[in-house]
Amino acid sequence: SDVYKRQEMFLAIDAGFGVISAGRMPTPIGYEVVEPWADPNISRSRAWFYQPISHDGAAISGEIRGVSLMAAVVNGMHINVEGANNPDDEYGVIASFSVPIGDADFRFAGIYSDEHDELSEIELNAFIAGTYERWRYGLESTWLDANGHGGSIDNPSPPDFTVWDVTGYGGATFGKWSGDLRLSY
Repeated sequence: SDVYKRQEMFLAIDAGFGVISAGRMPTPIGYEVVEPWADPNISRSRAWFYQPISHDGAAISGEIRGVSLMAAVVNGMHINVEGANNPDDEYGVIASFSVPIGDADFRFAGIYSDEHDELSEIELNAFIAGTYERWRYGLESTWLDANGHGGSIDNPSPPDFTVWDVTGYGGATFGKWSGDLRLSY
């Protein structure tokens, strides 16, 4: 295909009190926001397929006493689909925070999205990840609730659905050898 999709392209300005960003920004939702260990695909849990990759919109982010905060207004949950960038006045709001806890990192993010005037989605994601000596660990949970509304006989609304996922990650390094494991429910 001669079509490519731009994953990210945004302008960020340090305003002193925080950073103001606008454009196509990476999502704050899911384990992919933390640099994975050796394997970039280890964190692709079942819930990842329901998580957005990037958003078009504007955000403000900053840090207060070690707690990172972000809030954004975006045009929908998913945009990396041909023709899906605000096709029908869709919108979304995002909030996230993260805080270090010892050698671990705890993150929580949520998004509300109203898509195509037919589907409202709420997604909540929380995870904790860290290291202890040679051991790496992570625990992630994602909850997505989608409610179809509107529609007509010729174009019915999408069905209601709920997805809940819990995924544990673990890994260790012993000399030149390392391994990672992911269990998802």
